[in-house]
Amino acid sequence: MAWLAARFGYLSRRRRGDIDQHQAGGIAWISGRAGNAPLDRRPVRAAQAGAIAAPVLRMVVDAVPTWRTEHSRHHHTAVGTLSAIPKDRLIVHAFARQLVALLYFMAPAYLANMAPPFVRYWKGWNRPINERLLGSHKTVIGFALGVVAGVLATGVQAALALPISRLDYAAWPLLGLGFGLGAMAGDSLKSLLKRRLGITPGWPWVPFDQIDFVFGALLLVAPWARLSWFEVLLILIGSFLAGLLVNRLAFRLGIKDSPW
Repeated sequence: MAWLAARFGYLSRRRRGDIDQHQAGGIAWISGRAGNAPLDRRPVRAAQAGAIAAPVLRMVVDAVPTWRTEHSRHHHTAVGTLSAIPKDRLIVHAFARQLVALLYFMAPAYLANMAPPFVRYWKGWNRPINERLLGSHKTVIGFALGVVAGVLATGVQAALALPISRLDYAAWPLLGLGFGLGAMAGDSLKSLLKRRLGITPGWPWVPFDQIDFVFGALLLVAPWARLSWFEVLLILIGSFLAGLLVNRLAFRLGIKDSPW
């Protein structure tokens, strides 16, 4: 049957003039040998495989530009969505995130500064550090409580390891001492300056009443923090505003004797 099909195809093509004399001779030789030897079907199978594979390859080739177009469209859509957000909102979001991270960084100093007023509930031994230079409200237990609060707060931050942390808390005890001692030293130095300037204890000295401890804490933790001047300015502004609110709240609750 294969021989008849090949022969019929040859005769039909020769009548149409699609086969020249050289090709006709080759095909006639193959046809004459068909009865004596099996016909080599490998070229036929290769042609069939090529005929089947060609449409598939064509589909793949045609699909590649389409996929690239769709991928590019989705990519530009995502970028376009981000670009569609107003720049002022992006700036405000970045500013707020940085401010929160800086205030969290200063949290041990804040807690150290808020701890001494609670000494009023302590009924044990306590005495002023130096009543003549610092006033009667700067006490030994109050100073020590501030340092302990700074160390404990830093230890909690080291255990939490939040993503907004700006420090390596491997040496958190030293950091805690820096925050605690710095905050207490800054507050004591402010009291000393107020006495030298003749300001009555309990009277306001804005803005130093709100940021005195910040200067002391930043001075001692500076080797670990490596803050820029802009970040220091943000800390001072944020601490000043927060200090006004917290001190007034503590005064209303009866924890502090003055709202400053």
